[in-house]
Amino acid sequence: MTLPESVVLAAYIEQAGALQGLPVAAAYRDGVLVHLTVSAQMAELVMDFVLPDEAGIASVFVP
Repeated sequence: MTLPESVVLAAYIEQAGALQGLPVAAAYRDGVLVHLTVSAQMAELVMDFVLPDEAGIASVFVP
């Protein structure tokens, strides 16, 4: 059985905050969950985009 994405992300918010010693206050959890959900959706769009083989690698700026 797969958990809903919102449950997984809510657990991630709690665990990541605890791991870093920066817990997210209850008043902000819903907003953080919304932003993390949107970010995950945007990342999925980027990761699903297939680059053509002839796409070149971007150069790296070195000052």
